[in-house]
Amino acid sequence: MKCNKPTTAPCREACPAGIDVPRYIRHIRDGHFEKALAVIRERIPFPFVCGYACVHPCEAKCARSQFDEAIAIRMLKRVAAEKGGRKPVKISRRPPTGKRVAVIGSGPCGLTAAHYLNVLGHRVTVYEALPLPGGMLRYGIPGYRLPEEIVDREIGLIWDSGVEIIAGAPVSSAEALKEKGYDAVLAATGAWKPTRMGIPGEDSPNILDGLSFLMQVNEGKSPAIGRKVIVVGGGNTAVDAGRAAIRLGAEVVQIYRRTFSEMPANGEEVIEAVEEGVRVEYLTTPVKIEEDHAICIRMRLGDADASGRPTPIPIAGSEYRLRFDTLIVAIGQSADAASVNLDGRKDGTVCADQGSL
Repeated sequence: MKCNKPTTAPCREACPAGIDVPRYIRHIRDGHFEKALAVIRERIPFPFVCGYACVHPCEAKCARSQFDEAIAIRMLKRVAAEKGGRKPVKISRRPPTGKRVAVIGSGPCGLTAAHYLNVLGHRVTVYEALPLPGGMLRYGIPGYRLPEEIVDREIGLIWDSGVEIIAGAPVSSAEALKEKGYDAVLAATGAWKPTRMGIPGEDSPNILDGLSFLMQVNEGKSPAIGRKVIVVGGGNTAVDAGRAAIRLGAEVVQIYRRTFSEMPANGEEVIEAVEEGVRVEYLTTPVKIEEDHAICIRMRLGDADASGRPTPIPIAGSEYRLRFDTLIVAIGQSADAASVNLDGRKDGTVCADQGSL
């Protein structure tokens, strides 16, 4: 008995944007790079960016792995962007609706929404607090992973298509924009609020949060971090901070409370960080900061927690000291709805009407 129920390819299902991966790869196979790029642009306005910096969860679900290895989906996306984007991209818009929309934040979320709202015929204005648009794309991902000219190119297409972007314009109240005549306001301010360790001494002046450090590096500055750097965390921000510190000439130790298998960071990035000289100490966490030393403790893994990962449990009597000139904390970030005067949940995200959003 045949089942006529439509199925979604595992790679497409794994893609956060739902890109039709099989379709654009078939176009590439046939040499139709412009068509491949058009398929990608159906779902995202940043094909170049994703070709460089996407963590490609699609590849982990690639059906080809059943026979040999996954198709290099991210790199093929980059190929489609490079070869299919040689001619000027024409973005077709629906007739004007007369509606005006304000977007707070010019990161990947804000600009994606602005792009597709513009395509639908709405008049869109993006407000960005920082000097240049791009959000995490520009300020949170180091240039060795995502060159600035790629970010400029992608944002330029959105700008040229009719989206107005006003940089250096912080917004303190989403409601105030509604009063300026906008029909709708989208708060897309991102997750910039650093998570604190909650240990004694973490307010020391030689402690930085990961995003602040990466922002300085991406702005072309050379932070005075000294010779010995500790990075706390196991996500992509932590790995990027460690690799950026290596490029500034530091000796870097990254400490993470679980093992490699549980790290949120992309495995390839972790391996490359180690190859570049980052020393990763697993099953370790800081418990106290004393001037230029971090008091750390060894951990063991227990039962799974709410995230599905094993709970790290301190091993009594295993404390040891690590010296540092700078300690970079990159254990997570959260949204901050209050920054635009909106009611927020405990995690900082905006309280939204579940019946309409």
